[in-house]
Amino acid sequence: MLAQSLPTLRNYDTLFKLPSSFDLLATLNTGLTDYSQVGKFLTVYPRSTEEALQLARELHRVTSGLPAPRVPYDLRYRVRSVVHYRFGSFSNEGNVIYDLNGKAH
Repeated sequence: MLAQSLPTLRNYDTLFKLPSSFDLLATLNTGLTDYSQVGKFLTVYPRSTEEALQLARELHRVTSGLPAPRVPYDLRYRVRSVVHYRFGSFSNEGNVIYDLNGKAH
């Protein structure tokens, strides 16, 4: 998944995060620490809505056909896509941001 996604992420020079180890990924996927993290491997932080749409389209294309769990808290980009998204606000001031589900980030 990362090998397929990394060229796109570098091309857009976008910020992203992923667990630092497989053990941490396994812990996150248990849902014990935060249910909203279940199924996530890679989180991308686009700079704008337009960039988010472009990234989703491109990441969907380069990861098409790869196996991945469904992310229960987020919306799927397209049917059978491994790309999921969540609505939220963009802020550079360090304020608490809430998505449409009321979840603080």
